[in-house]
This record gives sequence, C-alpha cells and structure tokens, in this order.
Amino acid sequence: MKKDFSGLKRLQEQLSGIVTEKDRFMAQTARGLSAIFLREVKKRTPVRSGKLRRGWKAGHVEKRGGLYITRVQNPVSYAPYVEYGHRTRGAGGVPEAQRKRKWVEGQFMMTNSVRATEAERKAFAAKRFEEFLKGGGKRGG
Repeated sequence: MKKDFSGLKRLQEQLSGIVTEKDRFMAQTARGLSAIFLREVKKRTPVRSGKLRRGWKAGHVEKRGGLYITRVQNPVSYAPYVEYGHRTRGAGGVPEAQRKRKWVEGQFMMTNSVRATEAERKAFAAKRFEEFLKGGGKRGG
C-alpha cells in the first residue's frame, strides 16, 4: 500500500515560508523602530561641532531567541558625559586648591528620547503588524 504525503510536503513548505516572512517582518519592524528612535535622539542632541549628533548609529538587527535586537549607540568619547552630566575641571593655570569645580547637568538625550517615542513606536509596530496580517505574511516594508 502506497501513501501519498505530498499534502504534508506542501504544508511544510508553506509553514517554512511563513517563518521566513515573519523573520523578515520582525527585522524590518525593528529597523523602523530604531529609525524612529534615531530621529528623536538626534533632534535632542546638542550641537557644537555636530560630531556628537553625527555619531548616532543603529546596528544590524540580530535575532536572539525570540527577540529581534538592534543597538543604537554613539561612539563619540564624550557622549556619556553629555548624556548624564559631569564635573568641570576648573580654570586652567590656576592652582588646584583655587579651582572652582561645578556640575554640568546631563542632557539625557537618549533617556528622554525613549520616553518621547514610546507611543509613536507602539503605534508604528501595531500598524506594521496589522499590515502584515492583512497581507497574509507577504508584505514587505
């Protein structure tokens, strides 16, 4: 007796295609979310020479388990000091004991951008998911 498993093979191929489309959708959505965040953090970054603002970059999307992760960072050496604040050294050429040190408040450009984009990021992800479902998993973006 011969069995026909061609229907199972077609189902397996369809399921494989859905997984591929889901991964593509998730990666594209993660890139879109990082673009929203980058736009906001750049807008909030103070400009003197422009180096700090130009330093913002989003990395590639990585899949770790069920998560899709992209890292937004600024490799400019003084970025953490602008973000969180710092103490000044005081006037140069003045003896150490007479130098006036003061605290310069942080700009919190990343911290505030996370809060500022929360609603926009949620709406973006919801819209993308709705489009994905309407497209039956075949939608790009």
